[in-house]
Amino acid sequence: MSAMFAAAQPAEAMLEPMAGQLIVVSCYTRFDNLAHGPRGTEAKQSLYTFWMDPANGQMTLLSVSKDTVMNPAFSRFHPEKNMLYTVTESVAEPGEIVSWRVCPLTGKLTKVGSKSAGGTSTCYITLDRGCENMLVVNYWDATVGVFGLDPTNGAVQDCRSMFDPKEGRPMKARHDK
Repeated sequence: MSAMFAAAQPAEAMLEPMAGQLIVVSCYTRFDNLAHGPRGTEAKQSLYTFWMDPANGQMTLLSVSKDTVMNPAFSRFHPEKNMLYTVTESVAEPGEIVSWRVCPLTGKLTKVGSKSAGGTSTCYITLDRGCENMLVVNYWDATVGVFGLDPTNGAVQDCRSMFDPKEGRPMKARHDK
């Protein structure tokens, strides 16, 4: 490849697809609004993408997200779309479902959007078998929300239903006591 051609190509176009697996590690960025008391130090960034060599298990850091997301607690890849979903955990602020595109060559995450999770301390995501719906657990509120997924690109749509066993009554537990 000539130097002139190489310079005209974006870096992603010059990379060969890697054998192995991308792993996204999410980190707590604020401890003051969690229901539990983690040990250690708050992370400076929230999401780190690694490439793992399946032959020896070695991980290589590829990318660190520039978009700040508070306390991404749980992540799930869409099995058919190039989409990563993360949920934020906080007992003091509403949870979010954040959607990301993932560059399969560089591991770079590009934020696509976010939706309210409909509760606090959002801690779990799963997709139904047909990948038409996302179920989200809001731990602190004891609610489970069902959100639609766009069939063309996997984007999170509005909440379709919310199960609240408390029937709207406030929680008796408090995070600040």
